[in-house]
Amino acid sequence: METINFILNGKEVTITVDDSEILLHTLRERLNIKSVKEGCSIGECGTCTVLIDDEPHYSCLTLSSKVNGRDIKTVEYLGKSGKLHPLQEAFIKSGAVQCGYCTPGMLLSAYSLLLKNRKPDWEEIKEAISGNLCRCTGYHQIVEAIKDAADIIDTPTHEQQKKSPISMEKRKKEEVFTILTSTKEARVYAGGTDILVNKRKGEKFRPFIDITNIQEFSGISEFNGTIHIGATSTHSQLTENIIIREKALSLSLACSMIGTPQIRNMGTIGGNIVNASPAADAIPPLLIHDAICILES
Repeated sequence: METINFILNGKEVTITVDDSEILLHTLRERLNIKSVKEGCSIGECGTCTVLIDDEPHYSCLTLSSKVNGRDIKTVEYLGKSGKLHPLQEAFIKSGAVQCGYCTPGMLLSAYSLLLKNRKPDWEEIKEAISGNLCRCTGYHQIVEAIKDAADIIDTPTHEQQKKSPISMEKRKKEEVFTILTSTKEARVYAGGTDILVNKRKGEKFRPFIDITNIQEFSGISEFNGTIHIGATSTHSQLTENIIIREKALSLSLACSMIGTPQIRNMGTIGGNIVNASPAADAIPPLLIHDAICILES
């Protein structure tokens, strides 16, 4: 069990969670946030989408312990003033809602897009909602609604958004090595996009050690002509990083095509390598650039 603190729709929350507890269940069953729904449970449908630090994530593949110190938004945040958000109004006006099951996740993905891009074009909108599936409305009305909302919306940019007042403690890699030595069954965890799917399929539970906040395992830098990529760097970070785009464009492009926006915000380059997944699309460009893996234990 672990006690975590995070910001949920603008309010600080303190709650004790089990080591294997999924954020979807914490929000829906324990904090009564019913807009967050369970659909596929394997990170494909998008009904469980939430914003973590304003980026879309699948809450069905996120351990609750991972959001300690983070800022979480659900669709309730959009209507916290008591009125419909312009995005919600646009969805109604354009006929972009039928059964409504996908709508909260769609709205959050759209809101995240508009934080970064005030005037997205048709293709940018389609890409932003590509991790959210709709089986009844049809995507034309949804894209049209987001485009219409973008023309009138007054959405704060990422820079204007208030950061979470809760600080995240950075851990040292030596702590992880000590735990791994003393707990033989423990499994290293970062993005969780593979191992939590396997857990849902019945794989025997093993304690997780979250390495996301290990400073030595993060970051992208260049030194003496060599690019250093931390194992916990996400596919989104590799897609957008200026060093990678200029010096290893094939890696940036490969990472931009992995999964959905939610998966790219969660999945890491380290996990893409060590899981030996047949869908590990980042490996070919690493081979092209004669990449070297540094292993520590």
